[in-house]
Amino acid sequence: MMRYALGACFAACCTLAVAALSLYCQTHTHASRQSRGTGYRMQHVTVQDVLSLIRPNPDTVRIINFWATTCRPCVEELPYFERIYRAYAIPVGQAKPVQVVLVSLDFARDVQAKVIPFVQKHGLTAKVVFWGTPKSEEIEAVDTQWTGAIPATIIVGTREGQRQFLEKKLSFEELENLVKMYIFP
Repeated sequence: MMRYALGACFAACCTLAVAALSLYCQTHTHASRQSRGTGYRMQHVTVQDVLSLIRPNPDTVRIINFWATTCRPCVEELPYFERIYRAYAIPVGQAKPVQVVLVSLDFARDVQAKVIPFVQKHGLTAKVVFWGTPKSEEIEAVDTQWTGAIPATIIVGTREGQRQFLEKKLSFEELENLVKMYIFP
């Protein structure tokens, strides 16, 4: 009887050791993959996802910026959106929190080779999603004033009708002043 109990205990210990080793290997492999930049995943959005982003949310001010890695003015203004995100994502006092969503309009073939490395290199912590190249009717559905040119930004307040569309490169001061108009209820 004692021999059977020792055998069962040994088998249980071996099983636990194998499971622990397996878990360690999975975690270690995942971490090393991410440090080399291959573990980063980017969400692909549709026009319906974008349209839901531009609807007012009573709890959050949203800034949606349309950009591409091949657009110099877009790349130049991205640090401003990152600064706004870091400064206003957590509200202070009566201010509403700010959600920044950077919507990449790069070609699908460039997501892995260009967009993800760009996001990682520049340390972007605001949400970055991939839409690709929208069709003209999708562009019009987002905003009738939008010609499809980038950079383009939509700021959506917390109430119906609180929305501003800008089809140009913004300075940090312009962006921050616009945000301040919307964050206080």
